[in-house]
Formats: sequence, structure tokens, C-alpha cells
Amino acid sequence: MKKMMLSLTVAAGMMTFATSAMAAQYFGQQGGIVPLGSFSYSSNTSKPTSGDSSTTSTLNFSPGVRYFVAEKIAVGGDLTFTKFTPEKGDSTTWTGLKIAGAYNIGINNDWSVFPEVSIAYKSMSIGDNSGTKTTFGLFVPFLWHAAPHFFIGIGPFYNTDISSKVKSGSTEADGSTDSAYGLMTTIGGWL
Repeated sequence: MKKMMLSLTVAAGMMTFATSAMAAQYFGQQGGIVPLGSFSYSSNTSKPTSGDSSTTSTLNFSPGVRYFVAEKIAVGGDLTFTKFTPEKGDSTTWTGLKIAGAYNIGINNDWSVFPEVSIAYKSMSIGDNSGTKTTFGLFVPFLWHAAPHFFIGIGPFYNTDISSKVKSGSTEADGSTDSAYGLMTTIGGWL
């Protein structure tokens, strides 16, 4: 009985693998799984609740995955790691989660455009200081499908905070809202 159960489990696993391999005949096909990562560097303008605005350099890395729930329509999520380096003061590192929705627009066999919208929740903590941000994002990469099941891309992005809170000790207040734009790269594949 155990051998039969093991055989059925192996057969089911092989069928699942074969089905998912068949689901990825081309980028954008329903059932396709897309592991990817993005990287960006930008210059941000911060508008605090009081005082002058300032410029901050930002480095961002986001590994993630997308799943084509329907033909050309993908949803997914990323882990986000962002390092802010202000003109004055100490740098901070924010970590968080992002959910995204994207749509693949095929240009030809080698190129496509993969615009996505996202919402990210990020947090940071340094000693008694902490903060949270909720950020809306838009990214429009042009993907070059350089080899079967592999792509690299670059495109413009825009991110803006829709909420920001900071806490120092027991005091909580609204934080600065940041906006960033620039070029972002992405690399990935599909299964």
C-alpha cells in the first residue's frame, strides 16, 4: 500500500511538473510563473510636514514573483529593501512587502512591455525610532526576451507615499511623504 501511495504521489508530482512546464510556452500565458527581481537608484524630494524640502538618494532591490492568472494578466508580490541616504543625517534601511498587478503587451517574439501598478508596505526601526510607509508605485519596463524563459528589462518608474508614520519613543506623528522617479531594471524568467 505504501509503495502504491508513493507511486501515485510521484505520478501526481510529475503531472504537476509537466502541466506547469506546458503552461509556460510563452511569456504571458495563463498559468505562467515569473520569478524576477528589480533594482533602482533614484533621487527623491521629501516634503516634510514642516520645514524645507530636501533631497535623498535611494537604492532599492526587490526580489519577487508574478503569476499569470489569465492571458497577459499577472499578479504577485515582492520583498522590498530600500536604503535612504539623506543630504544630512544618517541613512536608514526600510524593508517591506509589495503586491502588484501587471499586464503583458507583446511587441514581437523578442520584446514586450510589462506595465505594473503596486502597493507596498514598508517599515524601519533604529533604536527607539521607527516608521511605516504605504507607497503606490507604477513601473513600465520594456522586456527583452533574450533567450527562452529569460528576460531583462528597463523602464521608467514612479513611487509616491500615500501614508507615512514615525515614532520616537512613545511619540507618534505623521512622517514625511516621499516621491521618486527614474529608471529601474528588472531581470527574470518564467516557468
